Amino acid sequence: MTEPPPLREPPGFARYLKRAQVLLEQPKRTFKLLAKIPDKVRRHPSITSWGSRIAIAMRLLQAWLKGEYTEVPNSTLAALLASLIYFVFIIDLIPDFLFWFGLLDDGAVLAYVLTRFNRDLEKFEAWEAEKSAPQASTQIVDKSVDNS
Repeated sequence: MTEPPPLREPPGFARYLKRAQVLLEQPKRTFKLLAKIPDKVRRHPSITSWGSRIAIAMRLLQAWLKGEYTEVPNSTLAALLASLIYFVFIIDLIPDFLFWFGLLDDGAVLAYVLTRFNRDLEKFEAWEAEKSAPQASTQIVDKSVDNS
């Protein structure tokens, strides 16, 4: 069985990577950008199949910006943020006002990044699950004492 060909970076994506690297150094602006994404996902049904992965990417970025989650490569952070910048801004390779065509390129960029960096998203999900799991009690109970 042969392996699938490696994913190719979408045309013009390098420009968004540079923007993302700058934006990662500006947490307030990054949080503002992330706040715009859920509404855009809701407005574009063709993107909703990626909605849960987009939400994970957003939570990963937010956790990193808050200093809560640091086990992620900078290349992953930049690519995730670049894909979200591409998705949010109306003017990209194919402008969103050209409805289906504009959304196709947004979907292609999201698919590329969310697929390529899926392993990092899965690691983050595991970290989230571990963090939210109830901690086992370490209290020692002495059953030899009769309290009656």
